Amino acid sequence: MLEMSEAVAQTYARLDYLHPFREGNSRTLRTFTDQLARENGYQLDWGTTNVTPKSRDALYIARDLAVIQLRNPGVSMADAMAATTREDYELKYKLANQVERYKNADPLEEIVRRSLERDRDQEPFDRRLTIREAAREIVVIEPIAQKQAEQNVEDMRLAVLRKKEPAAELNRTSNMRDWVAREGTVAALTDRLANVTSGHITINHEPGASALIRLTAVADGINLELAKQRASPAPTIAPPVRQIDRGDLDC
Repeated sequence: MLEMSEAVAQTYARLDYLHPFREGNSRTLRTFTDQLARENGYQLDWGTTNVTPKSRDALYIARDLAVIQLRNPGVSMADAMAATTREDYELKYKLANQVERYKNADPLEEIVRRSLERDRDQEPFDRRLTIREAAREIVVIEPIAQKQAEQNVEDMRLAVLRKKEPAAELNRTSNMRDWVAREGTVAALTDRLANVTSGHITINHEPGASALIRLTAVADGINLELAKQRASPAPTIAPPVRQIDRGDLDC
């Protein structure tokens, strides 16, 4: 699923960067990538990105950021300041400003993954991951989860100021952000994962869940497996008999 999500996102971004048609590029690319996924055994439902204005904006923002990185990889305000022409300055300033403004936005592969999962699986289920699969999951979703946690705090701060949410919700999202930064990092989770001796973990898989929710599910799966290990200590094994060397008998 992760590899397919990345492949579809890269294909979508590269074709959008080429912009082959004067009109209808977005509709054509959604239809094409839907067919491409289907021919590879997946169901990609772009309809999940049209549920709300916010979800539609998320897709367009992710698409634009992916195209910007193809056109000007790593563009920043420093590049704009170093421009030698007004035209180059205005272009790089505009692109860098957009990248900075949406620095916590979901990348295109995250939106694609959630659309793929929602169409294939509808109900949460217990999903068994090998240690390798869990490690891969952590590496891919952790940086996205970090940004989602940060964006959740910003969104909740505004909601509290507008009196649409209680202050307790801001505390909750802040605590989640702090947890990700402290215990939900790649280093912290893979260190704990290395202590799992069973060779697998089981997570609560919620189709279409955000990277942040998925990361906490993986962390919970690791903790559960480690708790099982502590509850079932390994049998005591007698140390191997030491082979006595002839020299040991010398007095």
